[in-house]
Amino acid sequence: MHLTLGLIDPFKKNPNGATVINASSILGFVPFSVINPVYNGTKAWLHFWSMNLRSQISRGGYEKVKVVEVAPPSVATNLHRERDDPDDNKQHKNPNVLSVEELMEIFISSLERGDSMIVPGMSRDIVASSMLILDHHMKLCPGVAE
Repeated sequence: MHLTLGLIDPFKKNPNGATVINASSILGFVPFSVINPVYNGTKAWLHFWSMNLRSQISRGGYEKVKVVEVAPPSVATNLHRERDDPDDNKQHKNPNVLSVEELMEIFISSLERGDSMIVPGMSRDIVASSMLILDHHMKLCPGVAE
């Protein structure tokens, strides 16, 4: 966070602009923990911080600086070797898991399109539902988002 904030002004001065990319997770959008609630909580924090940073930058004359968040679902990597079943994030065990290649294809095309929120795979529906709920709550609080 401090590094990003320290780079905002130099990014603003860059004639080509810059992009801050934050990697959150679909687990930041769901109120349960599969393994570690701290992980989910930090990913939820990163999501809301990204939204706030994006808003602050857009209102502060930083038109050339973009904030992009990617919130992937489970990805078939070789992480988590310490688990009882270290292959529980593989497609043959969970059809919602994305391969690294699938994630990167979606990520690159979303960046090229200029998306500020990249939600591949099953993340799309969960994030869309979350944003509808947030939008509903914001409408209940007139003047807050103005």
